[in-house]
Amino acid sequence: MGRMLHCAVRVDGKDFENFGSDEFIHTTQMVDLVLNDGDDARPLPVGPFKWGGECRVEVHLEAIANDKGTVNMFGFTSFFEGSSEDTPDERDREVLNFLVPKTTQANPNPTVVAAHMQSGDDFADVVLTITNGFLEEE
Repeated sequence: MGRMLHCAVRVDGKDFENFGSDEFIHTTQMVDLVLNDGDDARPLPVGPFKWGGECRVEVHLEAIANDKGTVNMFGFTSFFEGSSEDTPDERDREVLNFLVPKTTQANPNPTVVAAHMQSGDDFADVVLTITNGFLEEE
């Protein structure tokens, strides 16, 4: 049986500036992922979020479907801040491991998971909103 994950990945963050105005990000990536029972874990294809010339958030999550229709998601979010948006300087990380139950009439609400990362006055909040539905058979 196949599962279809619909995932909204929202990042809100601030790049504090000593001179000039602070830089902010408020953006969402929509990601779909097809999972089949028995498959190995599959990565959630989320691109990096970059802003302010020196900040970046990366979301590294994998998902695996169990035989009851629940999806286990695990991985981490990373907050980078340095001299460019491609800096190797990871300032904070949040490890995530959570279950996404089947979306049904009895359980219609999406699963929402949040991570907060901070480095001094710079921060990033990641909010994942995920539904776990059946994949319609052809």
